[in-house]
Amino acid sequence: MARSGENRTRNLEVPIAVGSQTFQFRLHTRPLDLGPARRVTYYWMDTSLFRRFEADAAFEQFRAVVGHGIAVARRVDAAEPLDRQTQYACATCYPLVADSRGMQAAYRDAYLAPGRTREDDAELPDDQRGQIRQVVGARDGGLVRAALDEILGRFDPPEWVRPFLQEAFQRWVGSGVVRLRQSGLDGMESFVREVDGWIARYRRTGGNAWVRHFVNLFAYECKVAFYSFYAAAWQALIPWLVRHRGLDAVSERFLRFWHHQNPTTAGPGGRDAFNGQVLALHPLSGFLMTDPALLAVAGRFFATGAHDRVMVRDEVTSCPEYWDLIGVILTAACKYRNALDRQGRDRGRGGEVTLSGREAGSADGDEGPTAFLRDYVASLNIPCRGCRSVLGLASFEPAGERAEEFRVHLACGACRAAETRVVTRAELISWFRPGE
Repeated sequence: MARSGENRTRNLEVPIAVGSQTFQFRLHTRPLDLGPARRVTYYWMDTSLFRRFEADAAFEQFRAVVGHGIAVARRVDAAEPLDRQTQYACATCYPLVADSRGMQAAYRDAYLAPGRTREDDAELPDDQRGQIRQVVGARDGGLVRAALDEILGRFDPPEWVRPFLQEAFQRWVGSGVVRLRQSGLDGMESFVREVDGWIARYRRTGGNAWVRHFVNLFAYECKVAFYSFYAAAWQALIPWLVRHRGLDAVSERFLRFWHHQNPTTAGPGGRDAFNGQVLALHPLSGFLMTDPALLAVAGRFFATGAHDRVMVRDEVTSCPEYWDLIGVILTAACKYRNALDRQGRDRGRGGEVTLSGREAGSADGDEGPTAFLRDYVASLNIPCRGCRSVLGLASFEPAGERAEEFRVHLACGACRAAETRVVTRAELISWFRPGE
């Protein structure tokens, strides 16, 4: 009976002070066994609050996380660095997109139905186990990133379109940064209302493939920005737990790893190995946290000198316990993706999904510059001067050395009339923002 009582989940309120402000965090805690005689104390936030913002508790925890992060940034640097302001503008928009299915096209992290983790916790197929062994054996961080990208279906914009996406992203978020600087919280509220209107307009009209890609990537950037504030909150929560709750060293190591986000760069493009995710917030963690064998492997890293070899002395390549931990994470990722695919099939959504993340038969087709410009031209509904039918793209060519402009050759499918126009880079970027 005592053992059962020890294992039950408990709740606590944690006040974190930053200057004259105090932020209240609601945490949950229970013991967690990382193998025989390796029990740690695990603390977490209720992540279900961050999936759909409906209850007051969700907004209270959200405001504590983001408010704490921006208060820390201002205390460190009164001028508040631009990158933190950019993250703040994005994170503030996260409640607008938290339940968007479109983000799954950027990176898979949809939550499974209740009970699905245990129901679908089957052994991995031989080919997946073999791939994991190859990645772990190579001890190459680049291969780890590639494996996670493949398992979780990361959408990587082609090189040629990234400048357009980056600049469009900077325009969207730049508007928020300007308002933050000029009007503070009132400015951010008006920015969020405007973004809400943009997103509603896109959802109403459906848009085309590239505009959908942009909106999905923007939504994902908002999530990643919020996760950066979440990770920053844990940098303050963990020392508090050490001081006030007697958190032991192994538990501290585990929490720092579990609630950590690797450094990222804002905007579509550069990303860390886990694409801005935090292990504690990704549903793959459910497969690891409920599997005693996987937890025991993790314990051999966190509860031994292997941890300091990697985290203190940077002996990453030569530490087998670290690479075994990476193998555990990849195993949990595969189990999650397999369960997600089965759930989709059971609900009648989608076809067979490969490890690359693309559903069989659902490829977007030609996503090169031709398709991009074809979609743009189609969105303009340019009438033929002869028969008033809509002109379509026949071909294009760069109009300058730096490709700041494109000369597009248009043709009428009805009367065969032809027309040439110049499309500028600025026009293409404005395409991603309605009303410009």
